[in-house]
Amino acid sequence: MSGFITIYNTNGEPSDKQQIHALTQTLQFRGPDHQSTWVNGSIGMGHTLFQTTNEAKYERQPATLDGKTWITSSARIDGREDLVNKLNMTNEIDLTQTPDSKLILLAYRKWSEDCLEHLLGDFAFVIWDSQEKKIFCARDRFGTNQLYYAQKHNSLIFCNSLFCIRQHQPISNTLNDKAIAGFLLFGDHTWIDKSITILKDVNTLLPAHKLVYQSDKILINRYWDIPPDLPLLKYKNNSDYIEHFHEIFKTSVADRIRTTKPITISMSGGLDSSAIAATVRQLEKEKRVNPSRVDAVTAVFDRLLPCKERYYAGIVAKYLDIPIHYLNGDNSSLIEPMVLTTRPLEIDTFTYWLDIKKTFASQSRVVLTGASADNLLEFSSPFSTLNEANHINALWNLYKLRRRYNIQFSFRRVLSFLKKMSKGNVLISPYPFPEWFTPEFENRVKLKELWGETLAWTPSPLNKRHPKAHNSLTGPDWNTDDIIMQSDFTFAEERDPFLDLRLVEFMFSLPPVPWFFNKHILRESMRELLPRDIIMRPKTPLGNRQTALLKKNSSKWIGEWKARPELTQYIKEENIPILTKPDLNTSTCYQALRTITLNSWLNSFFN
Repeated sequence: MSGFITIYNTNGEPSDKQQIHALTQTLQFRGPDHQSTWVNGSIGMGHTLFQTTNEAKYERQPATLDGKTWITSSARIDGREDLVNKLNMTNEIDLTQTPDSKLILLAYRKWSEDCLEHLLGDFAFVIWDSQEKKIFCARDRFGTNQLYYAQKHNSLIFCNSLFCIRQHQPISNTLNDKAIAGFLLFGDHTWIDKSITILKDVNTLLPAHKLVYQSDKILINRYWDIPPDLPLLKYKNNSDYIEHFHEIFKTSVADRIRTTKPITISMSGGLDSSAIAATVRQLEKEKRVNPSRVDAVTAVFDRLLPCKERYYAGIVAKYLDIPIHYLNGDNSSLIEPMVLTTRPLEIDTFTYWLDIKKTFASQSRVVLTGASADNLLEFSSPFSTLNEANHINALWNLYKLRRRYNIQFSFRRVLSFLKKMSKGNVLISPYPFPEWFTPEFENRVKLKELWGETLAWTPSPLNKRHPKAHNSLTGPDWNTDDIIMQSDFTFAEERDPFLDLRLVEFMFSLPPVPWFFNKHILRESMRELLPRDIIMRPKTPLGNRQTALLKKNSSKWIGEWKARPELTQYIKEENIPILTKPDLNTSTCYQALRTITLNSWLNSFFN
């Protein structure tokens, strides 16, 4: 992901060139290929380029078409030919030499803020419109690219790196109590408020939102949500559904490998990442993508956990003739040594997580991942949409699915299970309220109210046909690309074909049965492209990694940890249970580990 920053002085004072240059330099770990700044009056922009597409060699941001409207961004625009057709510029634009930032500017020039209706892909951008005296910002629909903002001392700051924005002198290191509370209660503050950050002065623009600053006012609005009323797609033959899905899936993969440079696949040996790998090979055979080196990286545990990823990933790699690199996590340590993230996170083995990222970066600049397939293909009960479908067909499909996947229970139990699934969307495991908060912190943040409100929260409105998938793709606990605070290397750009808008909208037009049941449509579309062992492999949990790590000798420090001064304003150390006790229940252990993780995070943050 390229790095960018914009600072606008709302009082009209000239922008500080040295300041913009210095802050842009802090973004070099996001973009090592080219660095540039632009300052004009009260506006200043900086950009560091990370080339991940063939066209990026023509990218020079901050960029403009006419000297009046400027952009700085991190963006990959998909469906480029379709966009150029909508712009009526087919004969005027050579897409092989047109960077994505130029396409965004052209779309803004034609449609103004409505350009977002026509932009596909992963992006975060800031546009300065000097004629309108307006700043226009937007973040992609699923938040794969980050966009922070802050208003401090007559300045508006926009950036896609929390580390960079933290270096801006007016921004303090004061932590956000609500973010701390969200982590300690639920493991991530996004459960209670996705718009905040760990820094009190800084906020996040939510996915699928735009921000406009004009006439001394900031307006933030959602510009997209999963459509609630997509027509139900009705084909006569099941093969038509499968063919349609597969063609869209190929397009979504192809748009994410617009490069001749090496590509890495984060391959678990499960169906989702294996489907991506098989599709890459198919696209190569069809000559729909440029030839490039394809490698796979697989995280494995040979002793610590009952992990079968080495076996299954090996089958896929051999079948598709893809070189594979295994990263063994058996020697990982629990929490320590800590890697400073942009907020406290429940990452059990920080150095192992970082080793995986380093391996990605050493092999390529683009990593394909199927991390969001579980979200997109989450199965909802069909009962809410039976009025759309033929009841006999629905029951017949259930019967065939029972035989196809050898489901060993009766129809009565199937129907009971589906009915139960239709009653709600459980997002958070209702652990007991912890007993180790200080009374001052509990009262100041109203912790019990936050806890109760979050547990009782029900998303609305949801897509009636696929409420669980809708909830999972847009709910509180959604990923962000900006997890690392700072790095001595540039992370590879991770791209997920399952987040392609065209694929998402197609999936939401399908009936839940049979296509979402056990990811049936993905399995059927891959029958000729992957080994049967992978097609029929069930979802396999790894087991309790925290418990396994606590038993290791390297985790003995957990029983002797000491709270640093900053932590004692939040928790009473003497009330934290001793995690090395053999009779400690799993939920208490899981919650208590958050306090130790936060302590280690605070050590890294303030040091």
